[in-house]
Amino acid sequence: MSTVEATVSGPLPSTPEAMDAEAARLAGAAGVAAGVARWFDLPHIGPSWTAFTPDQRRSLRDRAARAETTMRSSGPAWADRATTARAQAEAARVAEESRLKADAESRARAEADARRAEAAAREEQRRAAAAARAEQRRTDAEAAATRRAASSSSGTSGSSSSGAGAYPGYTGPRCYAPGGKTWRPC
Repeated sequence: MSTVEATVSGPLPSTPEAMDAEAARLAGAAGVAAGVARWFDLPHIGPSWTAFTPDQRRSLRDRAARAETTMRSSGPAWADRATTARAQAEAARVAEESRLKADAESRARAEADARRAEAAAREEQRRAAAAARAEQRRTDAEAAATRRAASSSSGTSGSSSSGAGAYPGYTGPRCYAPGGKTWRPC
C-alpha cells in the first residue's frame, strides 16, 4: 500500500514530455489503486485476511481509494501543466524569433543609414572638389586676364611705335615681321 501512496508523491517533472509521462504513470497507478481498493471489497476468505483486523482492512481500503482519487485528479493536472509548458515554450520561442528579427532589421536599417551617410559624404567631397576646381579655373582665368591686360597695355605702348597697335581686337592669323616683335594680319 505504501508503494501505491509513494506513486502520488514522486519527484516533480520539469519538462512537458516528463509531465505527459507523469500523467500517464498516474493514470496507470490510479488503476492499480482502484484494483487494490476493490480487492478489499471482495469476500474475505483465507488466512491472509485473518492477519488484518476489520479496522485495518477498512483503513487500507480507504487509503487505496484516496490514492486512486489523488492520482486520478493529479494525472489531468500534469497533462494541463504539460500543455501550458508547451504553450509557454512556444511563446518564448516566438518572442525570441521576433526579437532576433527586430535586431536584424535594426542592424539592416543602421547599415543602410551608414551607407547613405557615406554616400552623402562622398557626394559632398565631390561637390567640394568640383567647387575647388571651378574656383581654381576662375582664379586662373582672372590671372590670365590680368596678364593679357598687362601685356596688351605694355604691348600697346610698344607696338604703337612698331605699328602693331593698328589692329586692336584682331584675333585672326598674324604675320610677324623679322625679329618677331611686330605683326600684321595675314
